[in-house]
Amino acid sequence: MIKLLFCPEYRFVNNLIYFHYLLNIANANI
Repeated sequence: MIKLLFCPEYRFVNNLIYFHYLLNIANANI
């Protein structure tokens, strides 16, 4: 599990999910 957290591919996917989450919040506030 810890090795997965430090995997570059996992971090990339996690960043995409986080960015998509922020976009959804921005759209909801408009």
